Amino acid sequence: MIEDVKGRVKVKKARGGDWIDAARGMELEVGDMVKTLSDGKVSVELFEKDKTSGLNQKVALIRVKPDSEFVVPKDKANTGKKIGFIRMVKGFLWARAKKDRNCLKIATPNAICGVRGTEFEVAFKDNITCVTVMEGTVWLAEAEGLNEHIITAGNKACIPDDGHHAVTPQPQTDTDNVSGTCLLYTSPSPRDRTRSRMPSSA
Repeated sequence: MIEDVKGRVKVKKARGGDWIDAARGMELEVGDMVKTLSDGKVSVELFEKDKTSGLNQKVALIRVKPDSEFVVPKDKANTGKKIGFIRMVKGFLWARAKKDRNCLKIATPNAICGVRGTEFEVAFKDNITCVTVMEGTVWLAEAEGLNEHIITAGNKACIPDDGHHAVTPQPQTDTDNVSGTCLLYTSPSPRDRTRSRMPSSA
């Protein structure tokens, strides 16, 4: 559900139609696309039903920066009003999530990143996926879910543009320009601009 909107933010619903203005309280569904324009920011709250009480509980908060775009893809993690998987198209987002591997996953054209910590940031840059962790733990794998690496606080790892052979985690340096817990950099390569190779079961 969209929790807050600042500036120009657009939503394209899966059922079709043109881009419409995002509004606070708008529910997001599988197939919906969200984009922020140059002055736009949007916060999205993710919920799931508590197995004991049956009530919805917030499991993650996502804040999307200007000039960004993401889609809620068809995936077993996204059912009904529960969203646990986001595919970034471009841009930058920050997220805070529960310490649960299955709580939130974010995909790029050549990699997938999952929560084993609490806070992380995601950005697209230079056709390379790099994860830098400052607090907590994040797992990083190729788009197909292969060669998973566990990235702990104070370390970083990268996956090149071809999406194979993640670099062994190395200590981060003072030159790493990070402002949050985990940074994930990538951008679509020409062969990946249509759709990520990640299977729906990821």
